[in-house]
Amino acid sequence: MLRVGAIAIETPRVGLKTFDEQSFALHAPLELLARYALLPKVRPEQRKLARLQLLATAAVYQMIGEPGAPPSPWYPESMTEAWPAIIDAFDRGDQTDVERGMHYVAERATAETIIAFLGDRIVKRLGASLHAPILLALLCRVGPEAARLVLPKLWEFLGVLSVETVVDWCRAGVNGTDAAVPFAELRFGREMHLGTPREGGIVALVKHVAGNGALDVHLDAVASLEHGDAGDYDSAFATLTRLAALSMLQETSKIARYGWSHCLTIPEGIWSMSRCMESKQGALSLASAVVGSYRSVYGSNEFQYDWIPSTTTLSLSEALSVSPDEAAAAAFHAPSALRPEIETELATQAAIRNDTHLVKYTLTCLNLGAMDPEFAALYHAAAANLLAIWFKDTPEESLYANLLDGRV
Repeated sequence: MLRVGAIAIETPRVGLKTFDEQSFALHAPLELLARYALLPKVRPEQRKLARLQLLATAAVYQMIGEPGAPPSPWYPESMTEAWPAIIDAFDRGDQTDVERGMHYVAERATAETIIAFLGDRIVKRLGASLHAPILLALLCRVGPEAARLVLPKLWEFLGVLSVETVVDWCRAGVNGTDAAVPFAELRFGREMHLGTPREGGIVALVKHVAGNGALDVHLDAVASLEHGDAGDYDSAFATLTRLAALSMLQETSKIARYGWSHCLTIPEGIWSMSRCMESKQGALSLASAVVGSYRSVYGSNEFQYDWIPSTTTLSLSEALSVSPDEAAAAAFHAPSALRPEIETELATQAAIRNDTHLVKYTLTCLNLGAMDPEFAALYHAAAANLLAIWFKDTPEESLYANLLDGRV
């Protein structure tokens, strides 16, 4: 199934006329991988529809724009020769050489190896709407054979990355002094309300907040972990992902689908990717910047770090069609013995629906439940909240007849 989808999206699309088409083309490989990863958790009777959704994504990809040309071939003597040349191309900001190099490497290396060689450069740049870490994290999760089918798409994410502005996370004055606020005590964006940036998109959002100096305290806190061990960084990443999940549950639903969803999927991708990196400081800095930016612009003064949903008597399957609050409550307060059943319901209901962000977010929450098990109920509640928002627009009885709707 993934092989069919990977072949369909192998050729890049050009001449895309709208933002929605551009966004769909960017997200298509992420969506295919996320849908593939969710399939084992989907209820058997719904797997046919879940597979059809995967194929529909591939079909729509071929319907937009025109087929483009892959990078011109490159024939280095070996991988030993290739890596220094690619790193040099990154440092020079040479998009053409990055594309050629990554196309060569993607067919010969694993995602883990690519992260080990290029991870520190990837997290110091803003590009492809910060989705390269999501793709790399997904590629690490689906296994080497499945990953190899989609790895050639990686150059499209990293080629864009090489020409984006490099954000100097470790600029002068941010040196991790003793006065730095401990990472666990940071308050992300509370009472900042910086106003929305003039330009749209995640990169513009982060640059807008960074330009206002609102990320300085976060960078100080990250720098103070420079000599910490892997557990210190994992604890800091968990702080970020819990905060992002709480934002989905507490903040306005107006930006839930494409705002608070990215506030979690991007840092989770960076966290997963960082586990293959020797130095994690740059990765944590980028993840902190993403969460801090969303909180600084869209966060409210009423936000509570110890908030939990109210209780409900409804099961998750019942609550999803009632309201996001009821769905979150049902997922959060479910007994531990029912966690596998909650995961199955979330995976199934997301996988049979059309939206790429819903699928990515649900998979992210399930992954985080395993990475940060003490807070699994929180991540499941966040996934249920977003799923319930989509429920009214995508009733199950309409899904077979509307497989192509809402993708672009």
